[in-house]
Amino acid sequence: MTGREKIQAAFEPEGSPEPGVVTCYDTIFLRDHWRELTAVPWWYAWSGCMDDEEAWIGDFLDRSGLDWLTVKSCPAREQRAARRFEPRTDGVWLMDDHAGTEERLSEPAVSGADTSSAHSVHTDPDQLPATPADVDARIAAPQPFCRESFLAAGRHDTAAMVAQRFQVFRYGHISSPLWRLYSVFGYEGMMVFLTRDPGLVAHATQRILATTREQIRMIAALGADGVWIEECLTDQISPGMFRALNLPLVQACVHEIGAMGMKSVYYYCGNPNDRLQAIIDSGADALHFEESKKDFVIDVASIVSQVRGRCVVCGNLDAIGLLPKGPEANLRAEVRRQLRAGQANSNRFVMSTGSPITPATPVERVRRYADMVREEARALHRAGS
Repeated sequence: MTGREKIQAAFEPEGSPEPGVVTCYDTIFLRDHWRELTAVPWWYAWSGCMDDEEAWIGDFLDRSGLDWLTVKSCPAREQRAARRFEPRTDGVWLMDDHAGTEERLSEPAVSGADTSSAHSVHTDPDQLPATPADVDARIAAPQPFCRESFLAAGRHDTAAMVAQRFQVFRYGHISSPLWRLYSVFGYEGMMVFLTRDPGLVAHATQRILATTREQIRMIAALGADGVWIEECLTDQISPGMFRALNLPLVQACVHEIGAMGMKSVYYYCGNPNDRLQAIIDSGADALHFEESKKDFVIDVASIVSQVRGRCVVCGNLDAIGLLPKGPEANLRAEVRRQLRAGQANSNRFVMSTGSPITPATPVERVRRYADMVREEARALHRAGS
């Protein structure tokens, strides 16, 4: 089975005879390990030239052994035809012959942006929106997505190339509408806003949901197989507030994803244990959790005992301690344990890490993890046959 076939089969009621193997946030893994994963220049990841994109993607998949890949839109064909990348002694420059402009590019930094220039949103609680009109002034109305013009412009070309040349599960990324309030108000502002006026929160998140629906439609136009729904910070609100305010929003995203012919993977970042049933009630096609950390425990076997085959469960292998630093015997034992949990979920299981691959984790170790999953899956299959 191809990687794509393994993951697609996991979404079927009978599950997959061979589990797919992935890591969450493959884009972070790529950013932090570019020079280990491929010999091509770093700007190939944004070139929009199909040969350039195919080169790094082929290297990435071959060296990592992973079964899925994030797909994104690319610049329009007309725009790509006018662009070129020019390495100079002072860096790499993006030249736009049509606009007559040039821009010096910065290589993505390992571990993310330079913290010296980082900034975060902060809203004074006394200046939070008080009316729907105030909310509308802070949260832009959605821009309707036009599938026909998107395809005509060739904004899907890279994703289409991936579909044609690589047999991996292709997915796009969205954030849950409630979690996106953080980017509007910051942490303190978000938490005060949630407790001060739940009715106004509902108005704000419905406005964000409208934009999220357009994002889902764009991901569908890319030909993606699935959508990753990221959720953060909502373990810091009460289970009752989570169910009343957040659950309907996630359910709406799941419904839209399904209506577009794709599968939903709900990644709940934080402690799910006091609201696990509500998370299951989201109706997501797959649930994905962090590894145990931050003073809470998330045991995949326990998750499976409550899911009971109703949806896919993704593994949550420890990407912080075990994967980069643990003895191989311990890594193998944990892989085997999680695969057995997957069998108990009617083989509706995809092996994954709970968090992104850390910058200090060698690519060879990630490849060993991927190979180990396949070795142990074959061994368990032989033992059960």
